[in-house]
Amino acid sequence: MTTSSAALAVIDGRVLDALNARRPAFVEGIETCRDAVLFPEEDLGLSSDLRAALGRRVVATAENVLLLETYPAPGTADLKALASGEMPTDPALAALARHADMIAREPATSGPQHLQSLQDAGYNVPQIIALSELLAYACYQIRVVHGLNLLADKTDVLEQVEPGSNETDGIPQISLKPLTWTPYLPPVEIADATPRQLEAMKVTPSAKKVSPYVRTLAHDPDSYVARTVLFNAIMYADGGLNRADRELGALGASLVNGCQYCANVHARQHARLSGTPTTSALFAGRRDALSLRDGTIMDFAEALTATPPLADTSHIQRLKRVGLDDAEIQDLVHSIAIFGWANRLMHPLGHSS
Repeated sequence: MTTSSAALAVIDGRVLDALNARRPAFVEGIETCRDAVLFPEEDLGLSSDLRAALGRRVVATAENVLLLETYPAPGTADLKALASGEMPTDPALAALARHADMIAREPATSGPQHLQSLQDAGYNVPQIIALSELLAYACYQIRVVHGLNLLADKTDVLEQVEPGSNETDGIPQISLKPLTWTPYLPPVEIADATPRQLEAMKVTPSAKKVSPYVRTLAHDPDSYVARTVLFNAIMYADGGLNRADRELGALGASLVNGCQYCANVHARQHARLSGTPTTSALFAGRRDALSLRDGTIMDFAEALTATPPLADTSHIQRLKRVGLDDAEIQDLVHSIAIFGWANRLMHPLGHSS
């Protein structure tokens, strides 16, 4: 994999070279995911032209003209309307456009009625899963490109501020119970799975039965496998940013995107790994009680997760002042951005209890 990656072509060359040297699995994984959502071997009846037009519609929310050019331009009038943010005249494409706008801009508002609208417009379950992966991938790409390009500003940081805790007295110790996720759409049944789906469902860290989430996403096995490989590389790669800070970035994104299940999982993970009261402080509404380091990471996670992303070079400088170097910030950007993807699958496709 080289720095000519189509998915990352608009990242500053110096930053992309550094990423490719440190984390080649990230660069390769992003490109593999791009192929899986835009040009899959099995298109499930969704043409590459349709997929590219939908991707363009989503990445337009980044307000980055160069990013649009990483997606092929559509040819037909309806696909041009879909790509440009207008409303297509074709009812099925119009339904897809409305769904894409909601997922890109307000994923927390999604519910089963939105999936039913797609079904009513003629999209079947495997197509809806494939479209969901594509929409979420574009949202991930937006945040990776935005966050990593901020690292190209090499303004010197003269001041190093040691992280320290603020007042933590009076924070209730909140213990979060695990949640159960239930899909809105019927998952793949093991007995009915194709060989390709069965092979895909082996890509799971669990040695237990295959979860409903995995079986739901296995309707589109290519994108599921590609994303899982990238996700594992981002969240569990050796070296670089410590695991607790990656989990905190994931938590910040999940809270902004309104994904209750992901927020629960990664809050518990952060509490276990860090041994700090950060999770309790956040869920108790005591943002003021976060350490300087944790508060800075949360600020960046929230700004990068916004639509369009609001993170700027001041966030990068603050991260450096609390001790993160460029390599750790690269890991943090990916940890936040991958939940721009994961949240847009977990929350819109099912509910937590």
